[in-house]
Amino acid sequence: MNPYAAFSLLDRQRQRFICGLLIVVATFFHYGAAPAFAAGALDASFDIDGIRVITRPGDDRGQAVAVQPIDGKIVVGGYTDRFGLNDFLVMRFSGNGVLDTTFDIDGIRVVGPSGENLANALALQTDQKIVLVGNTDTFDSNDFEVMRFLGQ
Repeated sequence: MNPYAAFSLLDRQRQRFICGLLIVVATFFHYGAAPAFAAGALDASFDIDGIRVITRPGDDRGQAVAVQPIDGKIVVGGYTDRFGLNDFLVMRFSGNGVLDTTFDIDGIRVVGPSGENLANALALQTDQKIVLVGNTDTFDSNDFEVMRFLGQ
């Protein structure tokens, strides 16, 4: 099964996950589990079992992920349904899967100037600033949208 089709299937079943991690797990078990601690096994140093699920009110969608090369922090970008409208969402985790409280107090930043805001790509600048790009439909017009966040 194509990973995008699997992502869509899981999405329709209303599963919550970060950037398709459950697809990897489902594929891993579908084709047979390898012995414990072998290459491809989930990393137990990442949130105890190798899987980090963030449960928040509404629907969150992880669309992109990057690792900051300087400190190994994991940045996830996407969007969230907040008050009936979608807004840009950025989460930052430490290397062990804990939300990074040095990033917007709780590790999660939600920004939605107006209308529907759907982020679908993420990049890290060399100065660790986070760039999130997507689209917005403000005033019944679909437009390109880019936001940059301080990463330190």
